[in-house]
Amino acid sequence: MTEKLEAVTLQLDASLGPEVRLAFADAGIEARFLERNNIGGDAATLIVMATLSVQALPHLLKFLGDRAERAGVRRAKIFELEFENPTEADLELIRQIARERMTGKAPERP
Repeated sequence: MTEKLEAVTLQLDASLGPEVRLAFADAGIEARFLERNNIGGDAATLIVMATLSVQALPHLLKFLGDRAERAGVRRAKIFELEFENPTEADLELIRQIARERMTGKAPERP
């Protein structure tokens, strides 16, 4: 069976660079990191692009969830969904979609 891969793009505050690089390395997620500088030359935004398995998403979502309160995650595009300043409710929606894709079936709805 071929592992399902998903494209993920994150736009983060540049100060989260060391944390996101470490979190991705610890989870074995290969990613491309681009710094977008502002007019003054300092790195204002870090763009992270990765293609990862659905099974690796929990590591990414934990990273995002741990930082959602600090508002360092500006934008996240996971699956066909795009969020600005993702909240815990947004992350739960992504978790639900990941569960559906991993099991191949939708959860029961009330």
